[in-house]
Amino acid sequence: MMPRYDPPIEASTYELIPTYMVVRQLGLIDSIWALILPVGVPVWNVLILLNFFRRLPVGLEESAALDGAGHWTILWKIYRT
Repeated sequence: MMPRYDPPIEASTYELIPTYMVVRQLGLIDSIWALILPVGVPVWNVLILLNFFRRLPVGLEESAALDGAGHWTILWKIYRT
């Protein structure tokens, strides 16, 4: 019986689908930014940050907003801790 040969898959193949998903969700399809942003910001970092912010309790942001904090204040003073 002959051993089965699987051709090696490059690392860029694994990044292609997540990159497309992020570019599509940002609405950057058919724009020059779809070529620039994936190179400047690694997609895996975006996905990790996205999952981090999704796991935060909604009440944390709501209570800070009720206390009068803006978006940047919530980001820097609440989420950074």
